[in-house]
Parts: sequence; C-alpha cells; structure tokens
Amino acid sequence: MDNEFDIVIIGAGIAGLVAGNCLADKGKRVLIVERNTYPGGCACSFERSGYTFDAAVHWISQAGEGGIIRQVLTGFGLADDVRFEQLPHPPAVWLNGKKLILSYGKEALVSDFGDAYPAEREKLKTFWDDVDETKAQLWRLVKSDPGSMNNFQKLWFNATFPLKFAKIAKYHKKKASEVIAAYFKDADLCRALEVLGIFPDISFVHYSWFNMVTLDGDAFYPKGGIQAVPDALAGRFVQKGGTIKYKADVENIIVENGHAVGVRLKGGDELTASTVISAGDARNTLLNMVGEDKLPKEFVAGLKDWRPSEAFFYVYLGVDMDLKAKGFDGAPIWYFPADLDRNRFPMLGGTALGIGMPSVLDPSLAPSGKSVVILGMTASCTFMDGCPVRSKGEDGKVAYKAIKAQIGDYLIDFADEAIPGLKDKVEVKVVASPHTFERYTMNYLGASSGWSMAADRQHKLPIKTPIKGLYLTGHWTMNPGGVPAAFVSGKMAAEEVR
Repeated sequence: MDNEFDIVIIGAGIAGLVAGNCLADKGKRVLIVERNTYPGGCACSFERSGYTFDAAVHWISQAGEGGIIRQVLTGFGLADDVRFEQLPHPPAVWLNGKKLILSYGKEALVSDFGDAYPAEREKLKTFWDDVDETKAQLWRLVKSDPGSMNNFQKLWFNATFPLKFAKIAKYHKKKASEVIAAYFKDADLCRALEVLGIFPDISFVHYSWFNMVTLDGDAFYPKGGIQAVPDALAGRFVQKGGTIKYKADVENIIVENGHAVGVRLKGGDELTASTVISAGDARNTLLNMVGEDKLPKEFVAGLKDWRPSEAFFYVYLGVDMDLKAKGFDGAPIWYFPADLDRNRFPMLGGTALGIGMPSVLDPSLAPSGKSVVILGMTASCTFMDGCPVRSKGEDGKVAYKAIKAQIGDYLIDFADEAIPGLKDKVEVKVVASPHTFERYTMNYLGASSGWSMAADRQHKLPIKTPIKGLYLTGHWTMNPGGVPAAFVSGKMAAEEVR
C-alpha cells in the first residue's frame, strides 16, 4: 500500500467516515486508519450465534425528514441504502407499579404524565412549554453558527445573547434534576422526568435537546441494525477512491516544526500526509499521540481537568422468547428496580435500567421466534479509577471478570422482574463494562458521548488544534455528543481542510 496521502484520518467512526467522504468528494487522496476490523466506533453492531447486538447506540435522532443525518446521507446518495424506522413511541417509563407508555408531542406528554400524576397536571403544561422553548432556542443557536462569525459579529452576538436566547442563558448552568424538582412535588414524577435526559447530572439545556425524541418523535432505528450506517458510509468512501486500513493502531502523530506530517503505526510503519484528522479520543490523540511536550501547558491542563461523559454497563442477551408475541412493540423501557442496592455495587451510577428490544422492530436481528434484549445502566464516574483490571498482574484481571459477571447477573435479575421468565430463556449473554468500551473504542474511561453534559462541567474542543495540520472531529468537538454531532463535526472538519 502507498504510504503517502493528502490526508490521514484516525478512526473509522461516524465522524471519520463523514469527513473522509467529504474529502474524497473533493478529489483528495484520503486514508482512514482503524484499529478494529470493522467501521463504526461506538456506532457498531456485533453478532453472536445468530443474534445481532448494537454495542452502544440504540436509536438515532435526526434521521427523519429534514434531519441532519438524513440530509448528509441524501447528499452522499445513500438515502436508499440506509432505511430508518421511527420508534413507535418514546421510551416507556416503568416506576413503582406504573407503566407510562408515552406518546410523541407536547400535548400528549402533558396528558400522559398528567393521567399518571393528576395533582401535577397544570405544572406539567408549563414544564413542557419550558422544555420545548429551550429546545427551540438551542436549535436557533446551532443554526446561527457563532464559530463562523467575524469579530464584530461575535461582539454583537455576545451582547444580545441573553435577549435572543433567554432560556439558554437561564438554564445552561442548571441541572435538569434541579429544574424538575422546582416544578414538582411528587418524587416519582421527578424521577420519571429526569430519566428522559439519560445522564444523571445533565444540564437543563441539554435535557431539552435530548427531548427532541419525546417532543418531535425524533427517534429512529436503521434496518439491519446500527452497523448499517457506518457500513454504508465506509462502502461509499471506498467507491470514491478512499482507502481504509483496518487493524492499524496509531502510536504517534508525527510532528515536525509544529506541523503534523503523518502518523506512525504500532509496528513502525509511517504514513505521510500534509493533514491529519483524528476522529478518535481527543485526550489520547493530544496527550499521547502528539505528546504533552508539544502542546501549550494551559491547553494540557484543561484536557486533564475536563470530565468525560458517563460510561455504561451493558448486558447483551439472546433469548428464546418472542417478545413481540408478548405485546412488546420495540420501544425501549426505562425500568426502575425497587430494591437497587447501592452498597452492593457502588460502581453502578444509574437508578433506572434501560431495556432495549430492537429485534421487535427488525426481526432479522434474531433467529425466528427469538429476541435480542439489551440492558444498560450508567456507571458511576469513579468506576474506572478503581477498576481491578487496571492493577498489574493476573489477579486484577480475575477480579475484574468476576465483578463484571456479577453486575451482569444483577441487571438480568432486574430485567426478569420487568419481563418475567427472561433469565431462564437466555441463550447468549455478553457483558460490557466501561473498561470494555475504553478497550475497543479508546474513549477515555469508556465515555459514551465525548465530554460531560453536566451543568457545571460543559466543555468541547475546537476542530483546529495547536498543532498545524492536525484537526479533530467527533463528539469531543461537540456538546452534546452523539451520532448527529458526529455527522455534523465530520462535515465541519472536512470544511476546515484546505
């Protein structure tokens, strides 16, 4: 293989693939290096014994008509290659005996929650108005593209920000849980509303953004599983003349006179390019592949101080049960276990268990009459600091495997409460911890969505780095992160390259 390219992209995740396609369309000679044997990064699927499991992404927003992802795929000529189905309704909430099957839209949400918690009905209308307007202002902010403004425009933009974006100014430093608690007295209603933001300490602004799912029906699943999206992008990239080198682990970004000039792979091979784009973990890219000594001290200090988004524990199950026949419709469920024991497993950070059943939507994901079930719960932010596998020697690995297995069985027991008989029908079981995701994706501490979305810890990195010719893309350059952010940042990074 030729070792000289115009551009080398590190990582064949969504952002790297989008950037690669955009640059290939410009006639650039582009190489994507990927340490795994498949594309997708976090947005991938894997197969075990006839069951197909989505690793970390379980539905996709902005894939409907007019959505960012749909626009990009259409622009690439891939609209017919990836078929999306809207989830039948938002994730259901099962809490203390109540099964809230929610409907899309503000009025429906007020009605659904109001029927379950009638004493709070009037405040629910005001609350969802607040969420809806905050979401609308955030959309306007995104579309205004402050990063493209000149100095005078930025000055005027900043001066008028509190007037034009009053909700964002009011709420972006407030936790969603705090805003919800100020609205409502019923503790169960507060818990049911909080879980719609997924992340425990999420800011109210980001919470409102995530509720595009509930307010606008912005939740879609691709036919064939999540892997269908990166596979389509990777196929097009190669058709356009791009090259993907799998099982290629980048050890260093080669920097000469302050300019990135290529990458060095583990094993010693060097690939030269006038531009390098990293779609991988930003900390690893900058602190390890580039090196702290080549970066400004204050920049390094910021990177080390910023907190990543929460990681998750997942349990992937292939079960000999026809869940569709049992009345499940394929929409995820947030199930609140009554006896979650924090003392037993302090490394679990969530209060609700996510239960996904994608094979109800797409029967091709499981053998006939059987089902895929994916369980997920947030991990505590301190789990990785005390992760036994990080200690040296075989004892650490043995302890880690034991804890991972115990947590997997613990979550299966809770799922069996929601779906009686489930654990006796398990044919395939795969358990993944934050360490699993760090090992496969290199995302720092197994981070699920780039930087933290907590009210007091919101950060993002610029696409341009202090190293000339080195750019970043992916969820570390956007906040909130996620698949739509990866599509947007991939395009933005490609536009930065001249």
